[in-house]
Amino acid sequence: EHFASISDGMAASGMWDWQEGFFYDQLLRPDGTKEALRVRSIVGLIPILAAAWIETDKALERNARLYERFADFLRRRGLDTIDSGRAGFVYRSPEQHKLLLTVLDPERLRRVMLEVLSEDSFLSPHGLRSLSKRHKAAPFSVAIDGESFSVDYEPAESATPMYGGNSNWRGPVWFPVNFLLIEALRRFYRFFGDDLLVEYPTGSGDKRTLVQIADDLSR
Repeated sequence: EHFASISDGMAASGMWDWQEGFFYDQLLRPDGTKEALRVRSIVGLIPILAAAWIETDKALERNARLYERFADFLRRRGLDTIDSGRAGFVYRSPEQHKLLLTVLDPERLRRVMLEVLSEDSFLSPHGLRSLSKRHKAAPFSVAIDGESFSVDYEPAESATPMYGGNSNWRGPVWFPVNFLLIEALRRFYRFFGDDLLVEYPTGSGDKRTLVQIADDLSR
């Protein structure tokens, strides 16, 4: 239920930009207006992590109380049945034995992976950067109350001592988040299997399954 509420909130907030295929934080100003903070950072990839794969005949049906609560939850959200495909944030596989709870539908997953797997953006020879390389040539800046704040690409030590010289969020490959993203791709693959192919690297014309991409990122 918490997951559903958060997913609904993300959908209502406008964090997902369909034109750019990315999640952006929103700056809420005192007058109530909102402005997208168009920083292509690993923060915008965190929604990929929210994917839970459930084998229904093993996980739900053997636990009657859990099955009843889950069915009641779906009914309260107006989802009496889940046919093949999507119902809200829940997907059921065509063979009916698997469920996927996710923030990202397949189309949005493909869109965001174009940026994740671009060598001009997140994909480096050593893993996924925490900030898009695009910000090296085009730092992001925003004006707030007459002051200008910027985010630029700093792939090594930070240019400011503010964080003790650490620039984890400004470009380096950050191991923990790479691990979480790789594991999320494996969960997506367990649901979609070989039916979902993504270009890897972006622009190469070479299509791979999500588990092949996860294996390569691991290496």
